[in-house]
Amino acid sequence: MREANPPHARRASDIHVDIARKAIFERNGTFATPEQVWTSLRHKNSSRKIHDFLFVCTHNAYHVGSYWANIPNLSHLGVCQSCDTTDSLDHILCECSSPGQSLVWRLARDLLSSKIADVPQATLGNIIGTHLLRIWAKPGFSDKGAERLSHIVFGESAQLIWAMRCRRVIDELYDYSDNEIAATGRVRITRRLLLDQAMSHPKYRPVALKRATVLATWSSILVNERLLPNDWIRYNGSLVSIRFPELRQPRRRPQR
Repeated sequence: MREANPPHARRASDIHVDIARKAIFERNGTFATPEQVWTSLRHKNSSRKIHDFLFVCTHNAYHVGSYWANIPNLSHLGVCQSCDTTDSLDHILCECSSPGQSLVWRLARDLLSSKIADVPQATLGNIIGTHLLRIWAKPGFSDKGAERLSHIVFGESAQLIWAMRCRRVIDELYDYSDNEIAATGRVRITRRLLLDQAMSHPKYRPVALKRATVLATWSSILVNERLLPNDWIRYNGSLVSIRFPELRQPRRRPQR
């Protein structure tokens, strides 16, 4: 039945797939096929929540921007109140001046730069195609581990920005402070670390994560890592935590 009724192409989906393919080409030097882009959205390195988020982003199915343009009395919902421009998905995730977007990406870049030689830029194409981007680790680190960390941090950061936008625009709640934004990001990434530790337990065989995979992913970004054993996976979560970048406090001008 599916072969008799093939799915119709969606223009919005095709545009976002092409944006991702261009970003992948600029990074890798080769084009990914549309099929590879769609398949990558379900990559095993990311959680189901991130899978769903990337899938809807690729379809451009969120009700943002031009979606509201021709709806009577609701066209204002398609305009960013902070920037006075079309509130498109690209604008929300990568350009908006509202609290959160630039800070989340700065913290993500600072975290990834500890083991990745050239951290990808925060663009819509790189977000959708994140699982297909080539990642080069700094000397002494595993490319596979750096790639997996990039997948986790990029997906969680983009989804966090979207969640904060929905809280601000849809729920009409107050903006998070910088400290609250940073703390929320820490919680999200730390949950993935703890999940990796748990999923490496032998009781989950044959689907358990390989211990080498967990160690390669999180090495070099842990607090007091030199004091931990080479295999720290079985340590309690209170002893193993991520060394997150500190917020840069603006300098105060001296009073005259």
